[in-house]
Amino acid sequence: MLTRIRGKVNSYVMKIAKIFAILGLRPIHLTILSLLFAFSAFLSAVLYNSKYLFLLFITLSGLMDMLDGALARALNKASKRGAFIDSTLDRISDFFIIYSLIYFDFEYSLVIYLLVVSFMISYVRARSESLGLSLEGVGIIERAERIIFILVIILVSSYNKILSLTLLYALLLLSTVTLLQRIFFVVIHIEKSSRKTI
Repeated sequence: MLTRIRGKVNSYVMKIAKIFAILGLRPIHLTILSLLFAFSAFLSAVLYNSKYLFLLFITLSGLMDMLDGALARALNKASKRGAFIDSTLDRISDFFIIYSLIYFDFEYSLVIYLLVVSFMISYVRARSESLGLSLEGVGIIERAERIIFILVIILVSSYNKILSLTLLYALLLLSTVTLLQRIFFVVIHIEKSSRKTI
């Protein structure tokens, strides 16, 4: 969903990225910062059970994740190696962010399911890209939306536990639908390509 409006905010993101470039920052610095903020969010949940610190660190992690790619483009340093490192560290960040939900009293089995389905969504995208097929924009809820969903779930849980649990179930449903959408998209594309070669 957010992919559709990304173009509208790209100009602002690039302006910030250019400021970072002037300051001497490199994409890998922001990628590592994103991971460190995600880990800080995890620690704030484990050690302090602080929802507000958790929300702050996740927001900072998301901003760094959004800016590292823009900085790479601003410096003309986008590379396969950088994309690989970014994607790999994003999965570690996803673990820290999602697993933290257990420490805010969400059911263990639901959190593990969200972890698995989130990783599978990313795996299908990576596997499809190895086949030369881009899945950007395919699926009802991508990583950015999932992170925002988790932010809202934690925020709402401070006031209404039932509503926050309902939102978690909605996130699980949307994530499952996204996974199926991507699987079907790739399978259909492969079948169409196979027919063209016959």
